[in-house]
Amino acid sequence: MDNITCYDEFQIVPFNASAKNKPIIISIFFFLYLFGNISNISIITVICINEHLHIPMYLFLCNLALIDVMFPTTTVPLLLYMLLSGNNKVSFNQCFTQLYFFIVAASSEAVLLVIMAYDRYIAICKPLHYHNVLSRRNCTKFILISWTVGNMNAIELTSTASAMSFCNSNIINQYFCEPKALIKAASAHSDIFYDAIYADFFFLGLWPLLGCLTSYAKVISVILSIKSKEGRQKAFSTCSSHLTIIIIYYGSSALNFLLSSTEYFLFQEQLITALYANIPPMINPLIYSLRSKELKEAMQKIFKSIA
Repeated sequence: MDNITCYDEFQIVPFNASAKNKPIIISIFFFLYLFGNISNISIITVICINEHLHIPMYLFLCNLALIDVMFPTTTVPLLLYMLLSGNNKVSFNQCFTQLYFFIVAASSEAVLLVIMAYDRYIAICKPLHYHNVLSRRNCTKFILISWTVGNMNAIELTSTASAMSFCNSNIINQYFCEPKALIKAASAHSDIFYDAIYADFFFLGLWPLLGCLTSYAKVISVILSIKSKEGRQKAFSTCSSHLTIIIIYYGSSALNFLLSSTEYFLFQEQLITALYANIPPMINPLIYSLRSKELKEAMQKIFKSIA
């Protein structure tokens, strides 16, 4: 009978980084992380201290910025530590804790994007009912729902992942404890986790996307029916930022999900995962800051007062 060795830790292999490439990788991820966090924390601060921005759209944006701080924070600091120290080993507890918070952020953002699409639908298609449907109380409920769904999904997927056996390999060919990489390393009980990932893709990937597309299909039809050109431009400007974020988020996540996990695509898969987890959190505040007149003016006032 062959000896079977089961591991109690993982070894993460990020980008097959050689000593020559490490400074470049460290610089890129540090810049993305620092710029994204400064931008998102700035948006949170501006919205919190300006009472006239305490309306549903900006309350949801503030929550999105909070998620976008959490998203890269679950992965980038540990990656930088591994690249700087050369210690790529993480315990099971560290790995599954990282997986948990990553899933919380990804799931909560998927739900929140649908809620923000619904917000734009009510604002454009049913403006007379806007303040009743999206009252402060209802907005709080929607935000709590996004976090509750994210946490429940993370508990389910993390517990399923932790039930897998890792006796054949402890190598994680990713730059963090990513679900597909864990499946590849597992030696037993991976089928259940694989099914859970597909169910997650269906309920928190496909359905939220369909919800966003349905809302914007109705929004665009109403905008096109507006006779005034200025009216159409004003209505579309209130939706374009969020629509752009949806395209970026679901485009990168779809590539990450569909890309084959073979040895020929390991680097490409890690690159797409890095884009999915780091680029949207950096771009989202830029998109809203440039397109939102109220937010831009509020940020300019703060910067002028500091200067």
